[in-house]
Amino acid sequence: MEFLCGGCDLEAHKKNVFHDREALFHGYLEPIPPTKAVNMGDNGQPHFFEQVCLLPLPAPKAICECTHEIEVIPGKHIYVITMNGRYDVCLLLIACPACLVEWTPDVKELLKYRYWPSTTNCQTLYRFDVFEAFSHIKVSAPSMSRHAFLKLLEHRSVQAGRPGNVCADAFQKSFFEYCFCKHTEEVMCEVNDFYCPACHPDMLAVCCDGNRKHYRFIKSRGYVHITQTFMSISKTTTCHRKSCM
Repeated sequence: MEFLCGGCDLEAHKKNVFHDREALFHGYLEPIPPTKAVNMGDNGQPHFFEQVCLLPLPAPKAICECTHEIEVIPGKHIYVITMNGRYDVCLLLIACPACLVEWTPDVKELLKYRYWPSTTNCQTLYRFDVFEAFSHIKVSAPSMSRHAFLKLLEHRSVQAGRPGNVCADAFQKSFFEYCFCKHTEEVMCEVNDFYCPACHPDMLAVCCDGNRKHYRFIKSRGYVHITQTFMSISKTTTCHRKSCM
């Protein structure tokens, strides 16, 4: 936890948009939304004013062949859903004052920095860790619904002084798209999910607790012994074939 003044808070908030803040009002700490900044008045009372939060993405150094310095201005307002809840930010909009060329991150740029667009106009973005956490929860607790998971995110947003509404239908649609793309990527990379070092190459059954099975097999002493046995058998077979020839 850091204690900052109003000026230092503005500078720190520009570098780290996804952090939660609190201010002391009448002897109590109250959360401050990211779109608000605090300035101490002459009477010692804090005053709120609006501030723009940009999505933290690296901006290109040049968007045209002009020598003029480019301007970074806020673009359209979007919603970003993270494990800490919902954040209201703005997309980057870089413009050249000479030739009036503009640049804003597209879908490819957003995916590169692990932001999943919910719609084609990128109105709502999901961090990849939200989908990964939800998929892990579904494995550990299959009875947990997406509504309960989103209620958790909404609660964390409200506790931090931010709007907490998250559309459940849009989340489900985006999660299914993310899972399909991950499956397509694994198929292209030839990932074999059913490979088991404990019973390979002749699999007799599918274990419902495969992760624990792999862990116990690798950590056991028999793993090294079986591996060495397979190596010795393969060497013996090779030598026997050479002698027969």
